[in-house]
Amino acid sequence: MGIKAEDLPKVFERYFCSGCSLLGEEPGGTGLPIAKWIVEGHGGEIRLQSELGVETEVVDGDGSSARVGFLQGWA
Repeated sequence: MGIKAEDLPKVFERYFCSGCSLLGEEPGGTGLPIAKWIVEGHGGEIRLQSELGVETEVVDGDGSSARVGFLQGWA
């Protein structure tokens, strides 16, 4: 589904949830911050590339990527 461009810089922040207030949900995202902590702890790099309405890719430091899906409102 993709992530809004203005939300991409925030997705690795603890408890960030794109659109939670619109969905009436409490923020609670910790998965991506934990993933980043683990990857960086091993000397790696992780980032997301996303196009709203299309897809999101997780990209590591060497340019390898994997397409992933997120539930609407979750980042």
